[in-house]
Amino acid sequence: MAEDIVDRLKSYKGYGPLNGQTPCCVDRMTTIACGRLQMLNPVLFLYNCVHNADFAFVQCCRSCFDHKSATSLRLDYDKISQVLLTNPQSAICYDRRGEAWCDQLVRRKSFWDSKRFKNLDCASMPFAFRVCRMSCGYCSTNAIKAGAVYDYTLASDIRTCNNPAFALAYEPMAKRIFQKFERRFTSSLQIPNNTTSNEEFLLITDERNLAASPKRNKTKIRNSHEATIKKKENKKNFRWHLPSIIPLS
Repeated sequence: MAEDIVDRLKSYKGYGPLNGQTPCCVDRMTTIACGRLQMLNPVLFLYNCVHNADFAFVQCCRSCFDHKSATSLRLDYDKISQVLLTNPQSAICYDRRGEAWCDQLVRRKSFWDSKRFKNLDCASMPFAFRVCRMSCGYCSTNAIKAGAVYDYTLASDIRTCNNPAFALAYEPMAKRIFQKFERRFTSSLQIPNNTTSNEEFLLITDERNLAASPKRNKTKIRNSHEATIKKKENKKNFRWHLPSIIPLS
């Protein structure tokens, strides 16, 4: 099951509209806030989940669609995403800032090419969804088909969408950490010969790292021992000076 989910994920390169990525379904207003809104006015909350794409897929997505939560409305994610976003006949799909402005964002032109705005792109949620929904591929029109894929399994899986700050579903965190660790210790080394397998190469890497570790450990122990001796000497040289006692008359 986990491998099947990973195979269906597609990472965003930071340039252009979405193309096969799945937006995460989380409560970006926090589940507590969404729950209070639902308790305050259940009818209005239901209406927004069904008719307001920004509310349903950005602000309180999990509270609208999560099938595992006892407090969620458990609405049909696939049907509502089709009506509000992917069906050109019913979707409300436009760029709030205009097509020319959003085209610069998508193609990283003008000031979008500077380092100051490097973290703002079509994967930035809720910014891109609200400002450049059409150009970034979050919805469909008669001329443009949505690049985003609204897959409930991916969007609601805590392994791929465990952080409200992430707009799109990514590979599980454990796999990314392992890959980062593997690159860190193998990128600067070369396989000794063509017959060495990957397992032997990793063993060679570990042995080289372990060979360097005793020297560092000895330095730490020596520094700690010297600090302990210095602290004892300071205690010996310290004397308590009691104030003189003045006899009462």
